[in-house]
Amino acid sequence: RQQLEPKYGTAQLWKGGMKIYTTLDLAMQVPAEEVMEKYLSKYDQDAAKVRAQEPVKEASASDVSKSSVTLQGAFVLLDTRTGAIKAMIGGRNYRDSKFNRITQAARQAGSTFKPFVWMAALMNGYTPASIIDDSPMAYYYDGKDWRLLEGATDQYAIDLAIQPFVGNKDFKIWVPNNFDSKFRGRITLRQGLEQSRNLASIYLVTRVGPSLVTEVAHRAGIKRNLDAVPSIGLGTSLVSPLEMTSSFSTFANGGIHATPFGILKVTDNQGRVLEESVPEETESFSPQLSYVLVNMMKGVVQRGTATFASRLKRPLAGKTGTSQDSKDMWFIGMTPDLTAGAWMGYDDFMSLPMKDWTGGGTVVPWWTEIMETVLKDQPVRDFPVPEGIVFVTVDQETGKLALPTCKKKVLEAFLKGTEPKEFCDAQH
Repeated sequence: RQQLEPKYGTAQLWKGGMKIYTTLDLAMQVPAEEVMEKYLSKYDQDAAKVRAQEPVKEASASDVSKSSVTLQGAFVLLDTRTGAIKAMIGGRNYRDSKFNRITQAARQAGSTFKPFVWMAALMNGYTPASIIDDSPMAYYYDGKDWRLLEGATDQYAIDLAIQPFVGNKDFKIWVPNNFDSKFRGRITLRQGLEQSRNLASIYLVTRVGPSLVTEVAHRAGIKRNLDAVPSIGLGTSLVSPLEMTSSFSTFANGGIHATPFGILKVTDNQGRVLEESVPEETESFSPQLSYVLVNMMKGVVQRGTATFASRLKRPLAGKTGTSQDSKDMWFIGMTPDLTAGAWMGYDDFMSLPMKDWTGGGTVVPWWTEIMETVLKDQPVRDFPVPEGIVFVTVDQETGKLALPTCKKKVLEAFLKGTEPKEFCDAQH
């Protein structure tokens, strides 16, 4: 209605006998609504239990309102190749809230934003076996730009470097951290994505530049403005679930972005076609780089933060996300044919009360249950391998060619000519 009323006028839309054909597939929409509601009402109960255990303090008006706030969720399913919206849940109950969180919400993507950083790295000559740093770092603001504190590579050195400026209002400092507050040191590009390492992401942003990351995100399908700052690698910019899901489908579709749409055609009461949708496609990235990225994102499901989804027993790529202070939980996953995004959080940006709640632990289970129904009659297909890709078995730790003695190996995809030439020299 919001799309068609301005075009055809109220009288024509409501009384003109028009027929509107949408892309929505009720066999996917209805089970998705049921599954999401089942999980979110259970999470509401869990959250209420946690709040009930919190120490009692004088109840203010805001506390009373908090106790009645319900968790919100959103889910969207796109046809990867055309951009057709197969299912869309904008919230738990349209009667209670008309706000469509898929199209209208602006939320932090958290780690779900990292594939844009990894794509920028691939465009800069990195490979999945490249070694990157997951180590402490600190930034300071010099009035114009955020700059890396050189040499401050451990907590002690960082504390020492910022000591003279503590209490200085003009001096801003930013010390990012990992979700588990641990540092893995030197790791491969693949491990950084699979384990969703924040500092590895910021390391890459520093190397490739935040403006390239914003450019990649816009080319993939993000519409709104993004701040080109180091923290962009942690998904601090605001985005909508539809933009994020559509951007992921660009990678799944071999680098071709298909604009999401919901109306197939509109006819008048005589059956004349008033409008018909034509898929809008843009070539955003090369099929080769898109494949290498998707192949790394498959590892997120196989070994990383979204292993729960591997019970679907089919090739899947995706990325989980948890934003600052656990205000947003995300998972976006894709097959070659369908891309589905799920989000969960509170409308008033309250933090989720469970300390151990992450996108991988909370959203992935209901995303997976929805997709069990959606995919049950779909053929099992893997992402097609474009020309110019070679596969080499590498050691997961060093990124070098694997030897029989290497315990953890992975069959890695490379652009032809960029595969490693050295054999693993680590003592396992």
